[in-house]
Amino acid sequence: MPDNPLHALPDHSADTDWLIDKTGPMVWTFVSMANFDPTLWYLSDGQTIFEVTIQDRAFLAAVGRETVLVPGDLLICRMRMQQTYHSPALHTVYTVITVTEHRPVSPLRHPRRV
Repeated sequence: MPDNPLHALPDHSADTDWLIDKTGPMVWTFVSMANFDPTLWYLSDGQTIFEVTIQDRAFLAAVGRETVLVPGDLLICRMRMQQTYHSPALHTVYTVITVTEHRPVSPLRHPRRV
């Protein structure tokens, strides 16, 4: 048994990349959109604000036409989270693959399925 529990992890020190790639459901609250890139948004998991890339072209088009987002709206999504390790830093990328439901924060607005 190693003295340091981290030694139990696989040794990837020779690798330039160590990638963890997970896809699954996630609920976010909408914070804002980046001014310079319509696919780059800021979403929150309730504790932390993350920079997230939106790949769902149909949802992006709906936001451009009829769907209105306000801070606090819930987005139920199929997400991809990728982590790459480049010594000495861990880099995490979040991508929304599809938005399955948009739930407006206001009780006067009705949830809209996308």
